[in-house]
Amino acid sequence: MRHATIQRLLRDTVTVRQATGVDAFGQPTTTSTTVPAYVKRDTERGVTDEGTEFTSTTQFVTTNPVAVNDRVDLDGSTYTVRQVKSAQAVHGGVTLYEVLL
Repeated sequence: MRHATIQRLLRDTVTVRQATGVDAFGQPTTTSTTVPAYVKRDTERGVTDEGTEFTSTTQFVTTNPVAVNDRVDLDGSTYTVRQVKSAQAVHGGVTLYEVLL
């Protein structure tokens, strides 16, 4: 699927806050980016990096890289990313990230 076609399917937006380091006082510093996404509210089972199983009730798909432990602002609530699945198109096309909150 072409990038332009995928972008039309990403009708929602989420704000992703990614850790960039720590400041002089030892407090974490972050950057915030609003990205296009397709948000779905469904029950899905996931596994954290530590091997703990969990049930996710909110997921989204985006073309922007997202990492475990990033913070996501969605519909007035803040979530922590618990699992990220990625899939790349054939021949190096668009990479999609499915994020479980």
